[in-house]
Amino acid sequence: MDCIVNEPDPVCGPFLDKFADLWSRPNQPQCFAAYVRGLLAQVERKNVEAISRRTIGQPYQGLRRFLGESPKEIGPRGCVAPHGPLFPMAPCPP
Repeated sequence: MDCIVNEPDPVCGPFLDKFADLWSRPNQPQCFAAYVRGLLAQVERKNVEAISRRTIGQPYQGLRRFLGESPKEIGPRGCVAPHGPLFPMAPCPP
């Protein structure tokens, strides 16, 4: 079974960095990165348990808390939405 390595990389790193100002807790960027990499990885099931089981150094509880209990405030940029081929950040329409 292949594992997901949750470390900075040239492919996901620039995309994930665009969300850096949204996090209020120090572990949130790592959990977000693990979740995104898990969604992009070739895993049979795309749920928290399957993603955490395949991600090196990402315990299930941390990922579950990130998705279920993290504060849902929007950062200083307001609403963000992926758009375009490289997912540049853009304000959401009113």
